[in-house]
Amino acid sequence: MVSVPYTAVAAFLGVLYFVIFPVIQYFRDPKALRRFPNMSTFSGVSSLPFVILAHGGARSTHLVELHKKHPVVRTGPNALSYGDVRAIKDIYGHNTKCTKDKQYLVTAGSHFHLADVIDKPDHARKRKVLSSAYALKNLEGWEHKVADKT
Repeated sequence: MVSVPYTAVAAFLGVLYFVIFPVIQYFRDPKALRRFPNMSTFSGVSSLPFVILAHGGARSTHLVELHKKHPVVRTGPNALSYGDVRAIKDIYGHNTKCTKDKQYLVTAGSHFHLADVIDKPDHARKRKVLSSAYALKNLEGWEHKVADKT
């Protein structure tokens, strides 16, 4: 019986997980994101190009240039960047079909607040509690107090 070194098995599994599986997912396209133009050649398979741009500080500049040509750009396997302000309401507005990414679990602290809660019923409950504070009547009442302090 031939024994295979553990490093060879680990290397094979690494290539399988980080190269082969993303390429298969790209061509399988379960979320129909391939119809959007990629930010770079490998954006459909990896978020690494986006991370490199962000690390170098050129992410925003590069995206602005891309959005001059395309209103929507694919920045990663499961990520899109929208260049139109009108998309904000469709993405973040009330009763949207969009759901928050699991990344919010990583960035949340010891408890979820309104901005990072993922569960829609929990978000609705927290929003209802805070809605009166952001009502126009209450905000107008605070306007003179804020204006005096700023």
